Amino acid sequence: MNRIGHILSVPTVCLAILSLSLIGMTGYTFAGDQILSRDLVSRVASEGTPDDHRGAALVYRERARQLEAEAAQYTREAAGIRSLQDTKGFRRGALKMAAGSLQSQADEMKQLSASHLKQADSMTAHQKDQ
Repeated sequence: MNRIGHILSVPTVCLAILSLSLIGMTGYTFAGDQILSRDLVSRVASEGTPDDHRGAALVYRERARQLEAEAAQYTREAAGIRSLQDTKGFRRGALKMAAGSLQSQADEMKQLSASHLKQADSMTAHQKDQ
């Protein structure tokens, strides 16, 4: 391969890797709306029962666990790449970026879970007062 072809192919490959990483991450960006079943979403949206909120919290907590496991996998893959396999660090950087994005999404899922648990506890306490 001539030098010009090599120079053009490296940025192209890196761009492709980063693009695929970002495409994968945007799929998760919108996943928060699709995690709960439509039935559960409608029940929770209309102030549902404490059990509805606990169910939503459980679903969000499980999704957070899955996202954390996937982020850990990417982190392990990034750590396992030798410098000779990724001399410029593009692959390692993309894996770390994907892991960070997945971890932040997991944190968001944990917050949603905590919010639903708090709502369920609040509703339970309010029902006991009446």
